[in-house]
Amino acid sequence: MKEDFHNNHGVIVRKFRRKNSRRILYCKLLFCCIFSLILLLSIKSNLNNNSENLPENLIYREYAFKSSTTPVILINTPINNTSYSKIAPNFTLTIHDGLGKYYWYEFLETGEASEPIELKGIYNEVISDTFNQNLWKKLTNGDVTIRFYVVNSLGKVGKADVIVRIDNIDTDLNASTAFNNSFSSTLLGFIIQIWMSLLYIFI
Repeated sequence: MKEDFHNNHGVIVRKFRRKNSRRILYCKLLFCCIFSLILLLSIKSNLNNNSENLPENLIYREYAFKSSTTPVILINTPINNTSYSKIAPNFTLTIHDGLGKYYWYEFLETGEASEPIELKGIYNEVISDTFNQNLWKKLTNGDVTIRFYVVNSLGKVGKADVIVRIDNIDTDLNASTAFNNSFSSTLLGFIIQIWMSLLYIFI
């Protein structure tokens, strides 16, 4: 009887231990799953926060770098060695590096400069405008150097030059003058011929 009791007791103990081990294992697995889920949710939350703060991190750093870079100007028009008359033409610029705050231009031959004009301060900003007519009409015939300036918020100035040729001759006025001169010469020649004929008759 004792042996049967001990044997039965041992079987019961082993079964209990086996069940208890399984429960412990299940608890561990459940704990690992819950911990993994919490970790994944935490990582996802951090990623969302980082994406929401992206303008304050990566974009801000890029903007700060761009705004601290000296502006680089690309002159699209006017083109070098192009001839222009007395009418002020248009010009087009592109700021393809850095961020501009203001821009202006200067005619080096006369020392005249335009007033600074505020920019939008965006990437690859395009500037399109017309030269000031009052400044343009002061230019004399020949080659003229036009210098464009762009300054950023830190006071760093970028510049670029273009050389154009000015021809301020008024063709209408010249044509009229030439016609008047030709007509006067013809009339004078006609009068001289009449006087010569009269002299020939009387002599």
